[in-house]
Amino acid sequence: MGKDIVLRCKFKQNKIERKIDEIMKTLDCRERRFIELYYGIAVMDCYNYKEIGLLYGITSERVREIIAKARRKLRHPSRKKPYLEIKKEYDLSKYNEEIMLTYRLPLIRMILFFENELEGK
Repeated sequence: MGKDIVLRCKFKQNKIERKIDEIMKTLDCRERRFIELYYGIAVMDCYNYKEIGLLYGITSERVREIIAKARRKLRHPSRKKPYLEIKKEYDLSKYNEEIMLTYRLPLIRMILFFENELEGK
């Protein structure tokens, strides 16, 4: 029975990751990477504007502008549909124990990021 729960969680996790990836692919490569670094989505640590700027050879102000533009794009109604499908199917607003115990930290950060961005918080 324990194996069944793990497999079910893995399936959910993969489905959520695919939907979130679908949303993130609407950004250009640099915007996507900056969002991932800044919010710690694809990496274990969060980077600040200055650190991202040093990695890419640009100013921290330019990094801030790129992230702000990406956030505006993510708030567009056309990007909400895949997220709302995830939220409806998996009731992500509860952040239940199953999510916290079985999902990877970057996925939890993605869920929290989209919860805040697409809900306008």
